[in-house]
Amino acid sequence: MGIPQNLSHFFDFFAIALICLGEIMIEVEFYCDEAGRLGYVDSPEKYRGEFTLVAGLIVSGYVMHEVVRFCDYLSDRYRLLEEGGKFHVADMGVGRELIREDVLSFIKMHDIPLVYGANYFQPLYLRYLELKESIESAVVNMKRQGVGLSSNISRFTMNAQVEAFFNFYSKAMGFSLHVLNQPLLGLVKTDRVDDMLFDQYSRSIERYHNINSRGILKGRHYHFETREVRNFGVEVNVNVDAGDFRFKLLQDSSGRVEIVDSSLSILADVVTNSLNHHLKRYVLESDCGPLNGHDAIKGYFLASQVCVAGEKSMDLIYPYPKN
Repeated sequence: MGIPQNLSHFFDFFAIALICLGEIMIEVEFYCDEAGRLGYVDSPEKYRGEFTLVAGLIVSGYVMHEVVRFCDYLSDRYRLLEEGGKFHVADMGVGRELIREDVLSFIKMHDIPLVYGANYFQPLYLRYLELKESIESAVVNMKRQGVGLSSNISRFTMNAQVEAFFNFYSKAMGFSLHVLNQPLLGLVKTDRVDDMLFDQYSRSIERYHNINSRGILKGRHYHFETREVRNFGVEVNVNVDAGDFRFKLLQDSSGRVEIVDSSLSILADVVTNSLNHHLKRYVLESDCGPLNGHDAIKGYFLASQVCVAGEKSMDLIYPYPKN
C-alpha cells in the first residue's frame, strides 16, 4: 500500500496516547460517499470506461473536533443543508465553487489522508455473464442426472457500489493499521443509504476482518425421481497464518457503519465529487488505465494526501477489457 510520507504525523496524538495508556482500542473515522455508476452489475456499461467510486477521508485525533467545527461553519455560512438530508455539491448553484474551495483547502491545511476505491463497471458485468452462463449450464447438466439446481442468479449478483466500498474500507483500515500498529475500531460515516445497502456495507466490513473465519456454504439437494429434498453444508476456510501478528491485528480490529446527516457528509461529498471529475479525465487520457494506482491520481490537487493501494487492488482482479 502506498502511504503518503507527509502524513505520518497525522496519528501523533494516538501515538502519545498509546505510550501513556498502553494497548487500547482506538477509534478512527472514515467519512465516505459514492459517485459514478451505482447498483447491480446485471447490465453493461452505458459508455466506455464507466466506473464506480467510493471515496472519502480518514479522521482521527484532534482533527475529529476540527471537522465538526468546520462542518458547522459551512452549514451556517451556506444555509443549504437540512438535518437528515443528503448533500450533493454538484446540485448547488451559487456557492458551489466556494464551498468546494473551502473544503479542499481545509483538508490540505490539516493534511487529512484521503482514500478511494474505484472499479470499472464493464469487467464486473462480464464476470456476471460468465457466472450466469456457468450456473445455467450446471442446471442443465444436473437435471440430466435427475438433480435439481436453482437457476436464480440474483443471489450471486455483485453490487458495483459495494465492491468499491470494500476497496475503500480495505485501504482506509489498512493504512490506519499500518501507521498505528494497534487494534482499531473503524467508524464509517456516510449519508443516508437504504437498509439493504447498509447491510451490504456492514457485511463487507465483517468480510475484511474475518478473512480466515470458517463458514458454512449452505444449499439444498433436490432429486427429481424421488422428490427428496436434502439440506447440506460445505465448510469453507481460507488458509492464513493465524500466528502472523498482522493477521491478529486485523481480527482484533473491527468496524461499523454510522449514518450521519448532511452537515457532516459535506467533506466526503466534495472529495468524492472532485476525485470523480479527476478520474474521468484520467480514464479518457489513459484509455481506461488502472483506476487505483499512482498514475491515476497524478495531477490531482491533493494527490500527496491520497493513500494508494499500489499493485494489490481491484485493478488486477477486474482490469478493463481491452478488446
